[in-house]
Amino acid sequence: MGVIIFIGTWLGQKTDDVFEINHVFTISFSLISVFISLYYMYVKTKNES
Repeated sequence: MGVIIFIGTWLGQKTDDVFEINHVFTISFSLISVFISLYYMYVKTKNES
């Protein structure tokens, strides 16, 4: 879960550097990665039950 959030944040920072936008992609990619990790944990726990 932490790896997914880290990758999303890292990609957001790199994208902000390329487009020179002030933290827009970092915040967006971080939030998207949090929702992806929550969904991943939901599916993983649902399949184990």
